[in-house]
Amino acid sequence: MKVSVVVATYNGGKYVYEQLNSIKEQSCKPDEVIICDDGSTDNTIDIIESFIKRLGHGNNWKLVRNGKRLGYAANFYEGVKRASNDIVFFSDQDDVWEYNKIKLLKDIFEHKENALAVICNQKYIDDNGKEISNIVSPVGIEDVSSNFARFIYPNIEKVDFDTQVNRNRATGMAMAVKRLFALRYMGLIYKYKIGHDLILGLIAAACGGMYYCRKALVRRRVHACNTSAPMITLKDRSGNIEKHIDGRIGRLKLMNICLKELKCVLQIGELKRLEDALNKMERNIICIYKNDYIGLMKLLISRNSMINKRIVLFDIIIAVKNVLGCKV
Repeated sequence: MKVSVVVATYNGGKYVYEQLNSIKEQSCKPDEVIICDDGSTDNTIDIIESFIKRLGHGNNWKLVRNGKRLGYAANFYEGVKRASNDIVFFSDQDDVWEYNKIKLLKDIFEHKENALAVICNQKYIDDNGKEISNIVSPVGIEDVSSNFARFIYPNIEKVDFDTQVNRNRATGMAMAVKRLFALRYMGLIYKYKIGHDLILGLIAAACGGMYYCRKALVRRRVHACNTSAPMITLKDRSGNIEKHIDGRIGRLKLMNICLKELKCVLQIGELKRLEDALNKMERNIICIYKNDYIGLMKLLISRNSMINKRIVLFDIIIAVKNVLGCKV
C-alpha cells in the first residue's frame, strides 16, 4: 500500500517547519505529501517553498494554494481529492510526528484488510514543545478498555461503534484513512457543516473498520491559535462553560447525523442505544443550564454504553459549583 500525507496550513509559520521536518524524517517515507494552504498571509508559504526546494529535484512534495478560503475541513478535503494513494494521513500544521508513525499505522492497514480508519494515541505539548499532563480528556480510547483487552491486544484494538460514540475520539492529526472511504463520506462536511475527522471515525466504527493504535505517535500542540483546541483539564472546562456546552451540542449533532446516514449500517441494538443516548444527552444539556445536579446524577447511573460518564461527572461538578457559588 502507498501513502499520501495531506497537510492543511493557514498562517502556521511559527510551527510548520517542525511538523514538515517530522514528516520528512519518518522511518517509512510517504509516497507523496500534498500541502494545501488556505490563504496564509504570514510567512507560511515562504517556509514551505523553501523546505520543498531543499528536498531537491524530483521530490514528491507538492504545495497547493487555494484560490479562496475554504475552511480547515474543506481544505483537507481538497487535499484528499488530489491524493493518489491507498492511504491518506491527515496532518495539522503545528504538531510533531514520532519517527515511526507512518510505518506503524500503515502496518495496521496491511494486516487488517477491513480497516477504514486508524487512529493513534497522542501526547499534548504546549507552545514551546513541553509535554502537558491532562485530567479531563484522557488520551486516545484506551481508558475504556479492560485490562484483559489490553493484555490480549497490547498495541492495537478494534473500536466498536458504542465506544467511538462514547469517547468521540477521531482527531484528524492522529488519523489515517483509506482514500476511497474518505472520498465517499467527506462530502458530509458540506451537507452538515461539520469537521471531517469525527464523522469519519464514527462511520468507520459503524462499518466495523475503526482501529486504535495504543502507541503515542503524535505530539499535539495546544496553543492560543488552535483551530480546535482541546480542553484537557478541569480548569479549562470550568473556565469556559459555554465552550464545554458547545462541545456537548456538537456531539449531539454528530449522533443525529449517524442516525440519519447510518440506519442501513447499524445493528438494531446500536440504533436503539443511539436514540436512547440522544434523548438522555438532550436532557443532560437542559440540566447543565439549570444546574440540576440531581438530574445529571440520573444520567450518571445510566447503563447506556454510548454515554461518557466521565464528562457527565464533570457536568455534575460544575452544577454543584454553580449552586454553591464556589470555584473548581
